[in-house]
Amino acid sequence: MLPPLIDIDNFKQAIEQGRLVITANQRLQAVIHDAWSTHCASTSTAWYTPRVFSLDNWINELWKELQDQNFSSISDNIVLDDHQVRFYWERAIKICDSDHDLKYANTAARTHKLLQRWLLTTDDIVDDSPSLSIFRKWQNTYKHLLKKNKSITPEDRINKIIYAYEVGSLSKEPQINTYGFQSIPPLFEQLLNASSASLHSVQSPSTNKNMKKIQVKDGDEELRAATSWATSQLLLQPNQRIGIIVPDLNNSIEKVARIMDESLHDQNHTAVVNISAGTSLLKTPIVSTAIDLIQCITSKSNLCEWLHILYSPHCLFDQLPLQMLVNCELQLRNSRKFEFNLNDFCFALIPTDIDHEARTLLTPLIRLRDLRREIFPSKQTFTEWAQLFISTLADLGWPGKRSLDTLEYQQKESWQHLLSKFSSLDSLNTKIGITNAIRQLKQMANDVIFHPKTEEAPIQILGMLEGTGIKFDQLWITELDSHHFPPQSKLDSILPVNFQRQHFMPHSNPDRELFLAKQLISDFTNNSQTLVLSHASMSGDEKLFPSPLITDVYSSSLSELCYDMQPIPRRLNNCDQTHLFEDSAPPLSDQEIIKIGTLMFKNQSACPFNAFAIHRLKSESLQESTIGLTALDRGSILHEVMFKLWKKWGNSNELLKLSDAVLQTDITQNITNTLYDWSAHHPILRGKIFSQLEQTRLEKLVWQWIVNEKTRPTFVINSLEAKKNLEVAGIKVAFRIDRIDEVNNKFLIIDYKSGSVKPTDWTGDRPRDPQLPLYVSALTPAVNGCAFAQLKTGNIKFFGLSDSGLIPYEKNHEDWSSLINKWHDSIDKLAREFATGHADVEIFHKSSFDFQTDLLPLNRWPEETLINKKLSALKDDL
Repeated sequence: MLPPLIDIDNFKQAIEQGRLVITANQRLQAVIHDAWSTHCASTSTAWYTPRVFSLDNWINELWKELQDQNFSSISDNIVLDDHQVRFYWERAIKICDSDHDLKYANTAARTHKLLQRWLLTTDDIVDDSPSLSIFRKWQNTYKHLLKKNKSITPEDRINKIIYAYEVGSLSKEPQINTYGFQSIPPLFEQLLNASSASLHSVQSPSTNKNMKKIQVKDGDEELRAATSWATSQLLLQPNQRIGIIVPDLNNSIEKVARIMDESLHDQNHTAVVNISAGTSLLKTPIVSTAIDLIQCITSKSNLCEWLHILYSPHCLFDQLPLQMLVNCELQLRNSRKFEFNLNDFCFALIPTDIDHEARTLLTPLIRLRDLRREIFPSKQTFTEWAQLFISTLADLGWPGKRSLDTLEYQQKESWQHLLSKFSSLDSLNTKIGITNAIRQLKQMANDVIFHPKTEEAPIQILGMLEGTGIKFDQLWITELDSHHFPPQSKLDSILPVNFQRQHFMPHSNPDRELFLAKQLISDFTNNSQTLVLSHASMSGDEKLFPSPLITDVYSSSLSELCYDMQPIPRRLNNCDQTHLFEDSAPPLSDQEIIKIGTLMFKNQSACPFNAFAIHRLKSESLQESTIGLTALDRGSILHEVMFKLWKKWGNSNELLKLSDAVLQTDITQNITNTLYDWSAHHPILRGKIFSQLEQTRLEKLVWQWIVNEKTRPTFVINSLEAKKNLEVAGIKVAFRIDRIDEVNNKFLIIDYKSGSVKPTDWTGDRPRDPQLPLYVSALTPAVNGCAFAQLKTGNIKFFGLSDSGLIPYEKNHEDWSSLINKWHDSIDKLAREFATGHADVEIFHKSSFDFQTDLLPLNRWPEETLINKKLSALKDDL
């Protein structure tokens, strides 16, 4: 049996005398109750519940007592919770300054609460500033809204309780014992003084027998050391309380949980661990699915949100065939839109030949799509929205068909409590629209911290303040470097700095922070038999030093404390989790239906396996949604513009006849028409600002290129976007050539490129980019040159080769026919490799390979050395 998390002897006399004990938080209240029950159970079968309350719970009890008395000063008052307070501030800000972002509501609410808790008002501030003037205006409107709706803040409630003590409506306590407080705001001090003639702060006597500090490399090693140490100590003595204090736990809970789990796994332990920091309710699977379902069916949502509900096990889509879900995802992705409404989603999800069972299952979704305007009115009360959300989620199969596990059930309960809180906003006497309703619900879900209920745990991982007052057999405190401890000042953003420091407001006075930091260390020392204090020596490139508060502590080594710690989890070193077979790809057969273009040759040249994966295994990266145009889009638009212009002009003579004004008109009109055509499938181009930016960019780019074309020898356009077919080593290749010019009875292939190009990409046995060599070797009669037309801002230029200077600034190639033969051999070699199944994971062109990182999980290039070593060992064993 685990020992209690508190020394009940410190409270035994007060509890037996019926004295009131007030704790700093509910955790301390709970552990004192548990310790008292354990103590009494050893000698009795029944006992009185001790009068131990957290400060917040005690205030709630006092308020209930006044309500039971029908105390006149509170009869009409509605006490607002944090969500209601924020909503009032949002309304106040909107009334005063409709242009201000409502995110300032939280900032204003914090400042107002700070002033109330320190028994101050803005009238006490001598200095003024623009932000303070705005706050005063908001605050006056806020107070007016409270008065109008007979509402009060939690701090106003405390003032009324104090008044009740003063007039004798509440009886004073003979003594109040406080525990776990580092500091108490003046308002709460006033309440404690009003409620009792005697205040006593309970202090834990020191039990520390061993205290040491260690230095580690960085924050990750520090967490790994602490968790490894905790696991090792628990294996040595299971019936003990071990704590790990992580000051920044709220921002690192996922990493801490992962590293703790890895440490337990490394040492083959299955201990229960309690992590005090919870997760935002909005991030829990059950609740995030519920809110995403509501949001997606009522407004446009991004691809990630749609995919979240599509694959969620907590709605009706989980009952659809997996292939149907995959087809829906691919259709959404291939549209490359950034946002989708319910109509878009249903079009992608529901095929025309959908079977009867699937259609029946999706009937509620189809009904919501068709009757959305009737189902969701323009404005409703919060309660009406909550009821509509409940019925809509039920129609969509939330929270799923299977039975919920314990954790999911707790999340569902928290969701129901959240909706109850949401409905309580009706006390504000207002109606809101669906967008505002969802925004408020999401904000409330984000603010609520979900704490899973766990069984009693020997290892506790806590934040700095959460760990105070709790007794441990062994305790490790992290992040005790001079940068983090004592914590740096963190001032309120509205109140003047001098004003905050004058009144010793939170995190405003360095001397006060130093005093509190010393108190924390003293408290942890008193409540632990063994105490380990650690700090990192580096944070990125920044060198760290130990906090001045721990410099005199005995230094230990990491190897002494964590002799069995692994630098990385053991499971990552276990590479023998699969069987290895050395095999080759089968030759290309007539039964394989694949479309092969010039890209296959480029991929085969760079890495044979990647070519096999892309063109034969159909492995391709998923399309990502984007707000603007991709580089591929811009290249395609440019190609289309150039095609239309040269289709109209036909030759260089026609171009030279045009005046600059006419030429500019042609270019402008052509680009305008092209962008208009593209806007049908790219909504971003329908916006005036973005389309004008793209128009301007293209006009400048095309104008510079056309000016460059004017300097060339006379030419005639032989063909534009010519479709060609070629058979190489039995492989049928189809491609399209952007343009072929005829210059002095000779032919020049031109391919437009909006990125950087290099003629050296065509050289060698394995050309890095064999596109133009393939074109040249494919055409009959033979052409006399090939070139990339580089249309890149700041670098407008032809890059290419020919037999007779067909390209500006190009040196004649001495043996054009010999070069063609070499290209033909290279193309033939690449084609034969592909056809025969040559698919080695071998990199010939690293720059091209690096653009295919999405294939790394398939080609396993990072593991190549290890895999080859294992294959070699297998061969030796045969």
